Formats: sequence, C-alpha cells, structure tokens
Amino acid sequence: MSTEPDRLSARRESIYDTVAQARQRTAPFDPSASPLFEHVGFVVGAPRSGTTWLQQLLFTHPLIATGGESHLFCEVLPPAFENFFIGDSGNQLHTWVSRDELLTIARQFADSVFLAQRNGTRPDATLVLEKTPNHQMQSALQAELYPDARYVHIIRDGRDATSSQRANWKTLSSDYTHPAVMARAWAAEVRDIRAHFGNLAYLELRYEDIVRDTPAALAQIFEHFRLPYDATLCEEAAEFGRAPVNMFGSSKVGVRKREGDTLAERSVARAAGGLLTELGYADEAEVARLARLRTPATVAYDARDAIGVGAERARNLWARAKRRVRREFNHRKATPVKAYVNDFAAALEARDETRLASLLDAEVAIGGKPPVAAAAAATDLIGRFGDSRLVHRNVFGGQAQLTFVSPQGDRVVVGVTPRDGRAGAFEIL
Repeated sequence: MSTEPDRLSARRESIYDTVAQARQRTAPFDPSASPLFEHVGFVVGAPRSGTTWLQQLLFTHPLIATGGESHLFCEVLPPAFENFFIGDSGNQLHTWVSRDELLTIARQFADSVFLAQRNGTRPDATLVLEKTPNHQMQSALQAELYPDARYVHIIRDGRDATSSQRANWKTLSSDYTHPAVMARAWAAEVRDIRAHFGNLAYLELRYEDIVRDTPAALAQIFEHFRLPYDATLCEEAAEFGRAPVNMFGSSKVGVRKREGDTLAERSVARAAGGLLTELGYADEAEVARLARLRTPATVAYDARDAIGVGAERARNLWARAKRRVRREFNHRKATPVKAYVNDFAAALEARDETRLASLLDAEVAIGGKPPVAAAAAATDLIGRFGDSRLVHRNVFGGQAQLTFVSPQGDRVVVGVTPRDGRAGAFEIL
C-alpha cells in the first residue's frame, strides 16, 4: 500500500537505542489472575524417589487431572529466563518486556498446558496435578510462577534412589555409572526443593512411610490438597497402587530393595551423610561405617575414578592454557588497534588534517572508491565525519568498527584494519 510522500517520514533510530515503554516495565506479576489460581498441585522429588508411583496413587481421586511429565520447569521455560538479560547486551528479551511481564506470559503458557490436560481428560477435576522430578534444579522458577500451588515432596532413602538410577539409566548416559555424581545430585535436589517450596503450601513425606501405611498417607495428601475423601477411597487407591508403575521389571513397590549396592551406600554416606541422618535413614555411626566401606567393587571403582580424575585434570589444564594463549594473542592484536582508534578519533574531533594524514598510508581507499593520497583522504574523512559524534567503537582482534551519528541523526558504521599505526582503507558498512 502506497501513500503520499509527505504523509510518512523515516524514524532515525537505532534498534539498540530503543527500549520498551515504561508502563511495560512496571506491570506486576499477579498469580491471582490465573484461571488455575490455587487449583494446581505438584508432586516433587529427586528422580527415582517414587514420584510416578505417588502420582498414580493420587490420580485415583476423581477430582484430580494429571498426565505424563511436562518438563515445563526444567526444559521448556528456563531458556526464556536465561535469555532474558545477559550483561549489557541489547539482544535479549529484556528490551521487549519486563521480567514481571515474562513471568505473566510464562504462567499463562503453563496454565494453558495444564488446562488442556484437564479439559482433555477430566473436565470436572478441581485440581491439576503435575509431576516432573527435579532433574535440573528447577524449583526456583517453579515456585516463582506458582506460589499459590500446593506441593507434596516425596523423599526416598538416597542410597536406594542412587542405586535405582544407576541400575535403570546406566545405558542412557555415562553419568549414571558414577555413584558419587548421583549421590551429590540426590542431596542437591532434596535441598533445592526444601529451600524453594518450604515456605509455601508444602507437605513432606518419606517414600518409606507411604509404603508402610499408604491409606493414611493418601488421606494426609488429600487433606493438604483440600479435596474431599473418605476411608474407602484411600483403601481402594492403596490397593490399586500395589501394581508396579515405572518399575523397570521390579515385581512390587518396596523399601531398601537394592540394599547391598556398596558403591551407592558409600557415595551417599560421603556426599550427604548429614542429610541421611537428618531424614532418619541412618545414625552417625552408620554413616561413618558406610563412608569407610572397602569392598572389591569400591576398590575397582576408586582405581577407575583416579584414572578418570587425572585425565579430566589434564584436559582442564590444557583447555585453560589454550584460553590463556588465545586471550593473550587477541590482547596483543587489539592493543595497537585501540591506540590507533583513540588517535584517529582525537584527530577527527580536532579536524586536524595533518595529524589525521599521518595516521594513513600513502594511498587510502574510502568506501570502495579508488585510492587517493593520504592528505586528500584526510580531507575526505573530516568532510564526512568531522561534524559527527563517535558513539561507539568496537575492537576485536586486529579490526575496529566505528559508529558515527551525524547532526541529522544518520548513523554510519565504518570498518578499519590498521597496521603499524596506519590505515590504508576504510569500509563503509
């Protein structure tokens, strides 16, 4: 669609100079505006702690809607918040929306997913239940987006959780062959959940206690979720829950089924012995005994681990050395260019043709035009940029980019690669 020439005029603005309007940056995040306000529940826990089994038990309640793991808070939403603001760059989301607005958008997105699940499965449900184990320290974002939700944290003996991950997932990643890695992760995940959900509507239960008296545990959880229940519902749910769920061939739900995995037991005792004691899984004497375990399996693992640690240390040293050499090389290349840019800017600002010509080769090409003598090139450069402001200078390696803004607001970017304190060409970018 065309219009009269005098109806429109170009806006002389750089994309890096524009920011969102002030009103966009003050809109508060309001969870109470959500259609699911106070109608979302979460089962949280470290991997292989019984989260899927508990979710299945709770799904027996006719007013609960749920489904498979959404991974919303560990994989889907975090990249948006990681990109939101990085340093002073003008290339992230913060130039478009405020963080409160981003929270509002993310909450709307997650609500839409949960509503689709509810409407497609149990439209009459009053609580949407989500379960994704705490794979990647996701609790902070989850708590910020859903401060009104109700959380149930199921904790399993770290020795069993670690051993179960090693047994069932070792073919997925080499990380799962290292019990020390799994043990540290279990402790970190438990503490992460407690830290971020503990001051919200939070209920913490041990997997072993739920196994021992499932109906009583279900009654406690239904009460926490503010759902109606009776003894019959809890008994029927417990009976249904005796069937294996996500058990990878195990015959039944049980406690300490993997006792005897000395690698897992020693690793958890060393990495999180205090947490084991705090949770009532072992006293201090037992933790000390487990930490000193020495069996053929632990001896072999320690030998392999020592080799791996040595190799990793060598790789890290080599990588650091390469980075140091690269930084020094780039610094050596950039330092004389920075000095040249400062001299060039000073001569241009002073409109000193003689000084500027001394910074140029005998012949200089400007903007792709045929080369001219240094004196003529200096006159040309002052004519082009003498009245402009140098608003940005970017030096990388042996090159520089200079951004000029004219009194009329026009922006011009000039590229230059000086050598030995002189430049033979200026490229208009």
